[in-house]
Amino acid sequence: MKKHTQKVQDHTMAHILIMGVVCFIMGISLLHIIGNKQGENIQQQQSYLLHEQQLLQREIQDLEQTIINPRSPDQSFVEVKMTVNKKNLKQKTIHQKIDKPIIDKKEYKYITLQNKLKVLVVRDPDSKMGSAALNVNAGSWNEPDEFPGLAHFLEHMLFQGSETYPQTSYFEKLVASGGGYTNAYTQGTKTNYYFEIETSKYLDTLNVFAHFFIDPLLSPDMVQKEANAVNSEYEINVSGDGWKLLHLISLMSKEGHPMSRFTIGNLDSLIKPNIVDALKQFHKDFYSSNQMALVVRSNVDVDRMIEFIKESEFNKIPNYNLQKPTFTQFGLPLKDLGSAIKYHINQKTSVIYYIYQLQDDSPYYRTKPIEFINSIVKSKHQGGLYNFLIDKKYVVDLDASPFLGDNGAFMFYLIEAELPKTIIGDTTDIAQQIGQAIISYFDEMIKTYYDEEFNPTQLLKDTYENKKNLREVRFKYSEKEQDIFKLSHNLNTYPSKNILNGDTLYFEFNAEIIYNYLADFINTQNMIIMIGDDGYQMSGDSKLEEVELNAFITDKILAQMNQDDQKFLSSKELSQTNQLYQVQYEVKSLSKETLDYIAADGIDLKLPQVNKYVPTNLAFKSLCLANKVSYIEKIDSDTMYDRNHRANLFIEEKQVPFFFTSEKECKKREFEYENYNHFPQLVQKNLQGKTWWRLDRSYSPNIYVGLTFDTALEMKSLKRTCLIQIFNSYVGNALQESLQESFEAGYELSFDSNIRGLSLEMYGWSDKFEYFYKNVLTQIKQEASDSERLQRVKTALIMDLANAYEQKLFIQGISTYLPSILQNTPTPNQLIEEIQKLEANDVVEFQKELVNNFRFTTYFTGNVLREEVSSMTNLIKQIFDESTTEIRFGNHQSTVADLYGKSVVFAQVSKSTNNQDMNGLTVNYYQIGHRDQKQYSLMNLLQKQLNNAAYSYLRTQLQLGYVVSVRFRPVGCIDSAIIVVQGTAKPPYEVNKYIETFLINYGEQLKKMTDEQFQDIKWTTISQMKDNVKSLKEKAKETWSHIKFNDLAFEEKEVAASIMEQITKQELFDFYDRVFQSGKLSLQVYGQGMASQMDFNNILEQKQLNKDLTFSKRDEQTLFTQEDFKTKFHRNYNCNYRISNV
Repeated sequence: MKKHTQKVQDHTMAHILIMGVVCFIMGISLLHIIGNKQGENIQQQQSYLLHEQQLLQREIQDLEQTIINPRSPDQSFVEVKMTVNKKNLKQKTIHQKIDKPIIDKKEYKYITLQNKLKVLVVRDPDSKMGSAALNVNAGSWNEPDEFPGLAHFLEHMLFQGSETYPQTSYFEKLVASGGGYTNAYTQGTKTNYYFEIETSKYLDTLNVFAHFFIDPLLSPDMVQKEANAVNSEYEINVSGDGWKLLHLISLMSKEGHPMSRFTIGNLDSLIKPNIVDALKQFHKDFYSSNQMALVVRSNVDVDRMIEFIKESEFNKIPNYNLQKPTFTQFGLPLKDLGSAIKYHINQKTSVIYYIYQLQDDSPYYRTKPIEFINSIVKSKHQGGLYNFLIDKKYVVDLDASPFLGDNGAFMFYLIEAELPKTIIGDTTDIAQQIGQAIISYFDEMIKTYYDEEFNPTQLLKDTYENKKNLREVRFKYSEKEQDIFKLSHNLNTYPSKNILNGDTLYFEFNAEIIYNYLADFINTQNMIIMIGDDGYQMSGDSKLEEVELNAFITDKILAQMNQDDQKFLSSKELSQTNQLYQVQYEVKSLSKETLDYIAADGIDLKLPQVNKYVPTNLAFKSLCLANKVSYIEKIDSDTMYDRNHRANLFIEEKQVPFFFTSEKECKKREFEYENYNHFPQLVQKNLQGKTWWRLDRSYSPNIYVGLTFDTALEMKSLKRTCLIQIFNSYVGNALQESLQESFEAGYELSFDSNIRGLSLEMYGWSDKFEYFYKNVLTQIKQEASDSERLQRVKTALIMDLANAYEQKLFIQGISTYLPSILQNTPTPNQLIEEIQKLEANDVVEFQKELVNNFRFTTYFTGNVLREEVSSMTNLIKQIFDESTTEIRFGNHQSTVADLYGKSVVFAQVSKSTNNQDMNGLTVNYYQIGHRDQKQYSLMNLLQKQLNNAAYSYLRTQLQLGYVVSVRFRPVGCIDSAIIVVQGTAKPPYEVNKYIETFLINYGEQLKKMTDEQFQDIKWTTISQMKDNVKSLKEKAKETWSHIKFNDLAFEEKEVAASIMEQITKQELFDFYDRVFQSGKLSLQVYGQGMASQMDFNNILEQKQLNKDLTFSKRDEQTLFTQEDFKTKFHRNYNCNYRISNV
């Protein structure tokens, strides 16, 4: 009786406390509304209050549970940990408010510790994971000259243990045991370390993490291994075209300037005497707590976490009271401005970079002059730079961005022009023509944005204010959770108030700063031109021959260009090479005549007008209209079609309809709707199509729409496969121009295609969304008859396909080789050949067939009411007025080769043009079969454990490659396990053997797992699966993937988590055996450099694994062509739907 009375009293006190909190917060909310300025939109004010009320209701429910219900042992773990060893330390706490989005439920507090370490504490009530990142104001530009790559090497070595935790890779194993991940990166001026782990192990992991920066072991025993890892990273990246650009900038920089440094490191630069002493000295010289910023994020109460941090190991990080390193004393880096550099690239294309060197604009982050100018350069409005170059057929694409800034000293600005054909020979003047257009555009900015006395015009003020307002709106309603490493970077860069928005918002207009940068852009002596082409080769090659200038270069241009420049531009030959960077190039200073031609303001271009599509009405929609007070409905379980009769966890008897007697009562409770209606409703189903809808005001006032046009046409032929890709690209290209202001305002559109037809996704502000939606549908219907646009689209597609084999090997393996082998998809060369055959009338006829022979499926969610959904659904019928009711739809099926009981090796030499590539790729594909819910649960349970173990053994211990991963993922409708290793240490046939050894050893270790370890893995995995979705777009995409592929398992994760609780150890062991015994394909791709050093066919036939070396106990057979594969494998799985990723 006494216990019962006490419980009642506790409940009473809890409710009194809750009501007090409610009254206080509601009072604050009302004061906020009353205090708003007179002109603010009343409807928007109401939406703010409604949204705050919704969030408040959730917080009250959380608070009730916290006060009334006793905590479980797991829930109290963090609380208990933070009550141990309390010390009365004097720490400085900063109470300055941190700007955050109005829909952001997270809580932020900033403190500095006694050792001057800056700390941001973040509470995310919806997260089941804890994460942390620490940013150091030191990087590659601080390292000594004798050890290039030392800062990057130190980043690797810190993961290998500390004096307090000396076990090798202890931290990585600890993170893996909590279902987490960890990583780091090194830049010129900063280094960043971060991790994520399940909450119950979070605090212990934080203290281990702190010792990276207190007492790192830096063991000589680990030097060779980690140097191998750094070298592998170097070798996998060095020959890539993006890295060549960076390395050429380094080569063009002044000797002794930080920009001239070799920063990634390799064996030659690191394996030297005294390397350990150098590592220790660098750590001591630059890893000072007053130059560090720590961010911790979890669901732990902020004040409790602050208590923990104040008493944690982070206080022990030494403070040497260092000044932040500066680099202004080195000046600007480039030594040969006004030059042209031509160089060999791997991709089958021709690209020109116009590279400006500028003073770093990070000190002007409140104005963001370069970001503002960049938005004008990238605009695709009529009369602008982009459209001019496209219309002239000078480029197939144009892009621009700042590069390598944020150092306080200098930055670069790159404008990238992708050409429709090679620059060698008949188009050698294109670089000058494009350059002249660029300079003319910058000159137009000065003339339009400033008067004769250099005062800003009203258009500049209005344009800046317009972009400022748009960024403010985006930030206020930002759903995207910032990466933890980005937050720690910002904490070390911006004032604490602007940690979340310092890198995005325009704070203040400064016309003088913008003008000064524009003046730098019209100076041709302030840039270099880099021209990359796969046709450039070193002189002495027998294939080289001089190319005459094309007649396209007019007499006027010839008169204005120096003869030496003409010869330089027309020749294929390169005279310089750098073995460290594996780049072949040649440099020439351009003549005054050539530079004067580029600088001539001879092109009439227009600037964009103020964007009219910035949203103004951001109110959340209300269900409570005066004539529809009973509008709220429960979910209709009849619409929840479930292919495999899976249980629906959320359809319960208590979820009855809401009926209200007044509009007032409806408005009071209407946000309960989302709490009960978890899944979409099928609101329309007829012969034309199906419409799904779910109101969701839990995030921002946006709308998401997924839409498929399922065609009756047979789409498996090569011709139609190409036609739908061309049509997709054509429509997307047209919309990028016609709706470019909408895209700039934040609306998004993506296209996709498959054997069932056309698929698209739209996302953006609910304000003006119907206009956006209607224009997209109209463009799909509008005849694709613009022959010039069609040719541009075909050229771009062919370029992309031609470069499919120039990507990194692991990307080729997953996206090109595997689908071609297993699903018989066309190869890039087959697609190119077919696309080249297709004419404009082929596309027009295909479009007519497509839009007159479809049924649609669509899904609306977000800030959209049911009647609005009906209106937009009706637009489909209005725009596509042809009747589709009489169409008979076949069952579109794809196939996947059935590998059951087989073990085959498919070996290939890379088709890349890079003959120096020493990398090898091994992709071991293990086929599982059709999915059921238990299988889905088992894959989720095993994936992280298996991936972490493979990474530890294959990468950390054996050093087989920089890229190592294990993933469960579907190919078509068939689940599989895919193990990927790319590196230079061993050829793929040996890596295949090591993978099989790993599987045998791990299988034995797995079966020694204790009950406690098994329960720990289950708890961690379930927690991650139950982690709440952070944005409307993410949530909508997840639901749409089920609707789109006719796999309506909306509750897949919840059911899997429920099933997971019942899974036994033996079931996990049996599943592991089944996965790696069913059927195997080992895809082995040899880089040309690696293949040239071996007798390819003979060696591989001799190196086949026998059954004693494989997990499946089967001999392996090597095949070299797809024809051989087709001959061996006759059985296929048939797929008429796709399944989601694990």
